[in-house]
Amino acid sequence: MALYEAALSMLMHRRDRERDIEAPEGLSLTEHESVQLLQRLAYWLIRNGQTELDHDTARALVDDALPAMPHIAQQADADGVLTHLLARSGLLRQPTAETIDFVHRTFQDFLGAKAAIEARDIPLLVRHAHDDQWEDVLRMAVAHARPHERASLLRRLITRGDRTPKHRTRLHLLATACLEHATELDPAVREDVQQRTAALLPPRSHDEARTLAAVGPVILDLLSGPEGLEDDEAEAVVSTAGRIGGDAALTVMKKFRASTDISVQSTLQNDWGNFDTEDYAREVLAHLLDFRHAVVRSAEQLAALRNLRTPRNVTFAGNFTNSEITSAIRLEELQVLRVSDNSVMDNLEFLQAYTCLSSISFHRCPNVADLTPLAAMSVISLDLFQCAAARFDALQGLARLERLGLDLELPYRNLESLSVGGDLTSLWLGSTSCAHLRTLEGITRWPNLTTLNLCGPVDGFSQVSALPKLSYLMLQVGAGLSMLAELPPAPQIEEFWLGTWEAEDDLATVARALPNLKKLMINCYDKHRQVDLTPLRGMAELAITIHRADEVLGTEHFPPGAVVRKPRPRT
Repeated sequence: MALYEAALSMLMHRRDRERDIEAPEGLSLTEHESVQLLQRLAYWLIRNGQTELDHDTARALVDDALPAMPHIAQQADADGVLTHLLARSGLLRQPTAETIDFVHRTFQDFLGAKAAIEARDIPLLVRHAHDDQWEDVLRMAVAHARPHERASLLRRLITRGDRTPKHRTRLHLLATACLEHATELDPAVREDVQQRTAALLPPRSHDEARTLAAVGPVILDLLSGPEGLEDDEAEAVVSTAGRIGGDAALTVMKKFRASTDISVQSTLQNDWGNFDTEDYAREVLAHLLDFRHAVVRSAEQLAALRNLRTPRNVTFAGNFTNSEITSAIRLEELQVLRVSDNSVMDNLEFLQAYTCLSSISFHRCPNVADLTPLAAMSVISLDLFQCAAARFDALQGLARLERLGLDLELPYRNLESLSVGGDLTSLWLGSTSCAHLRTLEGITRWPNLTTLNLCGPVDGFSQVSALPKLSYLMLQVGAGLSMLAELPPAPQIEEFWLGTWEAEDDLATVARALPNLKKLMINCYDKHRQVDLTPLRGMAELAITIHRADEVLGTEHFPPGAVVRKPRPRT
């Protein structure tokens, strides 16, 4: 606030005085008089949701003020005063011959907030507090207000939040952000405001991060760290700022660039696209202790990547050519490559130069069909999602292949016909591939499978019990428990992910089919529906986690009988 006041003083008064310029345009205004007139223009723009006003409206607003300002009225009419403000205030400009606006929105909000407080328009401020365009106006109004006005404004703000569930989080966080401008405030009011957001800060999960990011940039000043934060809190803080993006959020991200936590580092790398490309590469990515992963979506990011250490894992999203990829990635460093939404890539021979490349994924690449060039490489992991009808015979040449993911139209009706050269340990079949398979017959030809992920219903599921090393099973399909009911007891499976839980699902099926289960993850889309865990109480050493998207709704352990892990208290 002190900076704004100093800038206004310099622009409106000191600049001319220190240059010995007196009465330009034959008009002499004091600093206070200039502020009063500019406040009228700023407040009109804010109240009407405008960023500029036409010349006639501006002249009328000045004309309405002149009767109460005889010192100015004696020197010039409204046209003369407006011309003077445009020429000498340093705050107004004419983008066109007929319109006027402020040179920077910050000055408009500063002056408009001052006018609102002087007009005692606290109810109006509170009524618009949910609007992003009024955010800075509210914060500056708290700074302009006298102590009793400040207390009234903040009380009204949190009361409206209490009564308006739709805007509750935003209003309470806005009130908390205003506290930094409240130099003098009733301690009881300050405590009331802080209590409203104590349960929200710092965030602890991706779900909480999404909620706070939706509030907008007002939250950035309230994000603490990295000192004093648990790892999950640090990750969620970075995720919140990363979702918001922009220059203000960049300041938050820079604080965490020296973090040694893998999740924090990964989140910093994933949010590049929400910031200025060069600034983020220079200020964040170049300083990471372990630059593992980059997602490249634009030519600007591709150019910036050339000046960074090559990460081991790179995703190219968009129509990047083979030569563009080769020019940005050093041959000896790339280990994992993902290509998505690329309709120009059709020849994979250029990948043979990457001697360390072992994991490759193609997502929505309609012209990637010939996989033959991969046979000359040491590919361990391959994913083909929504690509062309690939030449699957080329998979026979991938002798080291261990992990295979398919989500595309298969020319086969069973897995027996799928020729794979390697001994698979992990198989992922998407909904499209499951729809084209009639049966899982042939899955037993990979006895070393440890992970199986099915995203659609498919017959022959009973054969899964014959896989001796299978320890992790994922059924991301609505009929997951119906499929599991076909399975003879499979004591080798110790982890099970149920992708969709329905109210009618009976978890007794899990207890029967998976008697040695150690870890159960259930995805429940309805956070308010209680999952009946009673059928699982007789199982030994079972840890249960109930999810909704990225949010953990609850965890339990059996035995002894339903010990619920309570969240650690906020400090």
